[in-house]
Amino acid sequence: MYKKYNAENKAGRLGIDTRVTINKTDSKTSSSNFTDYSSAYVGLVGGMEFQNKIDKRWVWYYGGDFLPYYSFFYQDNFSNGELAWEDEYNEYGLGFRLFLGIRFDINPRLYLSAEANILLNYSRVKNFSSGVNDPAPTRDTEATRFTFAANPASGLFLYYRF
Repeated sequence: MYKKYNAENKAGRLGIDTRVTINKTDSKTSSSNFTDYSSAYVGLVGGMEFQNKIDKRWVWYYGGDFLPYYSFFYQDNFSNGELAWEDEYNEYGLGFRLFLGIRFDINPRLYLSAEANILLNYSRVKNFSSGVNDPAPTRDTEATRFTFAANPASGLFLYYRF
């Protein structure tokens, strides 16, 4: 997360959130059943943060972020060592996150923070599944999803202020 301070108590926020998972089975034999899968998420973060000092070292802050993102999940299911089933999931979305946090200034440049948030999210989801020996897909759906989530402060973040 990059923060650009416009004033002593106001900062613009810009960041990237990514996750990648890859699972490939090494011991592929003609008699084994296994699943290989891969997934990824990439999201951009842009928003504003407003800060209020509590005392010399403690600051509470609040604000909002816009969160456009894309994620996918691919899965290949094998039976007796042969590809039997494929699943594909794609999601495009846009979220808005309201956050409230607290930070502790270790020194003028280094601080720890924790923040809780409320997330409102809209996304388009596409699911596709098919058997390899059956040309007709068993699932081919598209949906619109609205999500609301309230997330507690669940980690500490260490920031360096340049």
